[in-house]
Order: sequence, then structure tokens, then C-alpha cells
Amino acid sequence: MRDSLKRTLTISAAALSFATVASFGTSASASKIKQTGTTNVEPTTAYIRNYKATGSNAIYTKPGKLHGAKMVASASTAAQQPVLRGYKIAKLSNKSYYMKVVGFDGKYRGYIYVGKKNPINNLKKVGGGLTYLSTTSDATLTKGEKGDLALAKAGSETQIHKVPKGSQYKTNPLVTDTSDYAGHKLAASKAVTNNMDGQKWVYVSDVTAPTNVSGWVRASDLTTYVAPKAPVSVGNDQTTVTKNWQREFYNPATGTKAYSFDNLNLQLIGTSGNANVNWTTAVKKFNTDATVKGDKKDVVPADTLATALKNAGLSTVYMKVTPTMLARIPGGLLDKIDKTGAYMKFDLDMDNIPTTTHYGDQLKLAYKLDNTNLYYKPLVSLGGLTNTNADGYAALPIQLNAMNTLWGLIYQ
Repeated sequence: MRDSLKRTLTISAAALSFATVASFGTSASASKIKQTGTTNVEPTTAYIRNYKATGSNAIYTKPGKLHGAKMVASASTAAQQPVLRGYKIAKLSNKSYYMKVVGFDGKYRGYIYVGKKNPINNLKKVGGGLTYLSTTSDATLTKGEKGDLALAKAGSETQIHKVPKGSQYKTNPLVTDTSDYAGHKLAASKAVTNNMDGQKWVYVSDVTAPTNVSGWVRASDLTTYVAPKAPVSVGNDQTTVTKNWQREFYNPATGTKAYSFDNLNLQLIGTSGNANVNWTTAVKKFNTDATVKGDKKDVVPADTLATALKNAGLSTVYMKVTPTMLARIPGGLLDKIDKTGAYMKFDLDMDNIPTTTHYGDQLKLAYKLDNTNLYYKPLVSLGGLTNTNADGYAALPIQLNAMNTLWGLIYQ
């Protein structure tokens, strides 16, 4: 019995010695693997560092091969996360790489194996336990979204974001309360679908106040822009234009645009005082237009003024220059074109109109001569020459630059 006990103790001691050696060998093997490098990924690449766990690897507190690494989430638990954001890369001495990730909800954070190639070289191509995930997809702007837009309900319920909400990790709104954007005209330039929830987002810029923040807004938070109606001014002050008008010309002495004062309805170049009935009619029509009648203290809206000038026929004026200026041959070309003669075309210079016009003001209009053509009203077909413009006039190509320069020299 004494020999039996001795043999038992000897075998037990040997087994314990073997286990100790084996344990030491495993610990020594694990301790040989070291972390040899760490790379913090650039913030500018945030939009391409979203991943989905493949279910083949777990998430650990430190790279899984390192001594003391503890499991944060099993491989199956990691795979259940909608999206993981990668932000740091660790390299081990066994030439394997781990990426530190965090769930968008912040519940799980740690390292997951991503293969034997450094993902920093191509963040969209990682191996091991991760695969790249695009959180947004390009979308097409609808016909309505390509037009003028506005916030359907400006305020704290509608926000403007740097990126579509939920498509990136911890993205805060650029504008949390859009009350200041109420009634503003917005323009859309692109759209995406948020793959996380399927919502469409539109990138908009403020047209009314261009210095405001531009950013992403839910498509459902946008509506068609409706321009506010101009306030109606009540009064009897009639805005008018003078029968006299200014002629724009290039002043060769100063090299700038200037204006001459022409008060003779082009009589200086040979027309009779009553020849340009279209000018006289247009002036009378504008001077009785009720849309530019109101209270002297109120300013005429710019678009209202421009519309009234156009409706009266003052945007473009054709001034008669024949028969007295150009030679007439009985039965010749001019007679075949129009027995009333040819015309010079003048376009209204809106820049010369005061930026602030009150109801009841009297305006002196300025016009720029079309230097490249004379115009006529075609009465018979002359082939390609009878192509008329929107005003019903056809062009006769002719260079009037010399006349324009002469006019400038006379009136400088």
C-alpha cells in the first residue's frame, strides 16, 4: 500500500508539473504577440468608414490576440448591429490588423479583426469581420424639387443637417431651429436616400438670404415656394415716365457708359415729331397704369415696375428713321419692305432706373441702341429676310457703330 501511494503521488506530481509547463508555454506564446502600431483614421474619411459586421468575428476590448483582451460582443451580436463606425487601426506583430469600431448607438465599442492587409490603404475594402456599408444612395430630384422650394413648416421641428440625419456617426444639426428661414425661397442641387431608414434628403441653399447655412433637409419637410404678394399701396399718386428719354452711349473720352438727353423724339436724325406713335402710345399707357398708382410714401416693388414698363411697350422701342434719313427710291427695296420705313431698335436700360422708386415719381428712361441692325415690318415675303422677332419686326443687318460713336462725341 505504501508503494501504491508513492506511485500515485509520483504520477500526480508529474501531471501537475506537465500542466504547469503547458500553461506556461501557452502564456508565453500569447505574450509573444504584440501591438506594433496604431493609426487614427483621418476625420475627412468619415463618410467611407461605415461597416456591417459579417458575423465571423467578435468585438474585443483590445485586439483579440493580445493578452487580456475581453469580448465586448460576440460575432453574432456584432452582426446584429445596423452599422459600425471605424476610427482606429491596430497592427499586431503577427501581421494581422484590427479596427476599432463603435455602433451608431454607442452600445458596443472595441476592436474587430479585419485581415492581413492594412485597411488604411482602401477603407472601402476591409476583410475579416467587417464589410463596407454605404449609408446613402444617390437619388434623383423630382420636377417639383428642381423648382423653387420652401420649408413646409419652419421651426424647431425642421432642421438643416450637414449630412442626412442617421447616415453618419454623431452628426449634429447645422440649424436646430429654422424659424428664420420661414417664407424663404430655397434651391435644391442634389438628393440622396438614407439607406438606414429609406428617407429621401435634399441639399438646399437659401436664395432669399444666400449667407444662410446650406445643408440637407428631409424631402418631406419641403414644399413649393409661393412668392408673397406685394402689399397693395392705397393712394392716387401715379408713377409716370417723361416723354423725353435718355440715350445711352459709349463715351470715347472717358471710356465709360454715359447718357445724352434727347428731347426731340429723334428729330435730330431726320424724323418728324409725330412719326414715333409707338413711343407716344407706350408713354400714355404707362402713365395711366393703375398698378403703379399708390401712396407717395410707399416704394413701388421692382417687379411691379418692370412688369408695368413691359406691358406698356417701353421695354423695347422701335424709332422710325426713314424716309427722311435714308434715301428712298420709288419702287425700291424700302418701298417693298414697308412703305412706312425702317426703324432703329432701342432696349430699356433697367440699371439706370433708381433702385428706390416711390409711387408718384416721374422717371426718365434710358435706352441702348442696337448697333447691328435696322428693323422693318415685313409686308411681303422676302425669303429668309422675313423672320420676325417677338415684336413683329424683321432685322436688316447693318453696322451702326459709327453713328453710335458720333452720337457719343456730340453729347460728351
